[in-house]
Amino acid sequence: MPRASRSRALLRASAGVGGEDEAAAARFALGMARVHELGLATPAQQDGALLLHRLVGAFICSMLDADANETARTAVEQAVATAAHRINEHGDPRPLLTWQPQLRAVAETAERDGRPSASWLLNELGYHLRMVADLAGARAALERALAIDERVRGPDHPDVAIRLSNLGSVLRDQGDLAGARAAFERALAIFQSRLGEQHPHTELVRRSLAALAAGGATNLP
Repeated sequence: MPRASRSRALLRASAGVGGEDEAAAARFALGMARVHELGLATPAQQDGALLLHRLVGAFICSMLDADANETARTAVEQAVATAAHRINEHGDPRPLLTWQPQLRAVAETAERDGRPSASWLLNELGYHLRMVADLAGARAALERALAIDERVRGPDHPDVAIRLSNLGSVLRDQGDLAGARAAFERALAIFQSRLGEQHPHTELVRRSLAALAAGGATNLP
């Protein structure tokens, strides 16, 4: 039967189970033990992620429907975005490859429903897709994240500059140096105005502009 791979940590976070809540952690452990007993989840041989039966996966995806409990849905979105961000920052995309479809599904559902986390999720998806050389997919995700932030936060918000910087990296990789330069220059202007000349984001984009001629660029997860 088809199964989907998901990490235990992601499931715990999506269920709102924090490490400090021992009672909730115990209930989660009992629930997962029962899921194992029923054959609805098995550990993957390669990375230890959980392989969930399609019925369990469908139930989790149902939590993302527009009429789902708001608290539960927000927890799922934040858990997915945070886990993706942590992996992206580490620089090795392989751990995220196992649940890339879930990241994409959560991001696209959040975008469809106008969720507050949509641009963050799309940014993390775009960052990841660039690392695995899906430049067309990365560009599409980042352009959508940029459009959301421009509409919701305004054209000069620092989050807009982050999207522009990451989009500039993808454009450079695609060989569109003029487009990359325009994106980096706009990002730099926003960071200089809103965060100051010495902020790490400002320095990072300044280095990306300087590296264009040498064929390099840096992302902001």
